Amino acid sequence: YMHALPRTMSGRQCGKKSNHGLNYDERFRTFALMNEIPENEAKRIIELYHSIYPGIRNSYYEWVKMQLSKDRMLENCFGRRIRFLDSWGDQLFKAAYSAIPQSTVVDSLNQGMRQIYFDEKITSTKHANIDLLGQVHDSILFQFPISLLKFPDTVRKLVEKIYAYLSPELEYFGRKFRIATDAKVGFNWSGYHKEFNPRGMMELKPWSNPGEFAKQLKDATHGRF
Repeated sequence: YMHALPRTMSGRQCGKKSNHGLNYDERFRTFALMNEIPENEAKRIIELYHSIYPGIRNSYYEWVKMQLSKDRMLENCFGRRIRFLDSWGDQLFKAAYSAIPQSTVVDSLNQGMRQIYFDEKITSTKHANIDLLGQVHDSILFQFPISLLKFPDTVRKLVEKIYAYLSPELEYFGRKFRIATDAKVGFNWSGYHKEFNPRGMMELKPWSNPGEFAKQLKDATHGRF
């Protein structure tokens, strides 16, 4: 499909922006406005997207409407039931399309956050002494003592443990899966930029071997250990 992509966006941007909105029935005028592209280009992107993922329109949307027609309720992967009271129509449907995936992400994050908070090996001052500072929609912010950087393998194991809490095995309609988690580390909350924010957050990959992880940690923390 690359030959048919509009010229105003890169292939990567098309995929990223489409996945953010088109799963939930975002229309071409909104897509064009949000991404500052011509409406005819937005139409092409939307049609291409749904030709690649026909099940979204042909199956998922219809299933959601059918469930709503029964009792106006949907149930997410954690068994939490969500009731929709808006007038029957597009706004109600769009809210419902996004409800299961978005509420599942939040419930998974909140469950993991509680498990992390009550795990003394992570948060106790006698152990890693990691502080849980806040939850922001789909991420959690921590701080930890700089002295912990002297033990990169300990940090790697802690990150792996946190990953396990935040990415539990879920099941929906008999299909088992996990929601992926990633980790970043830095001396401030913003993303890394070589020129404008060299102390910002850089990604860590705890599943790499210990030596490689230690190098990642050293690069991200500017050799503070």
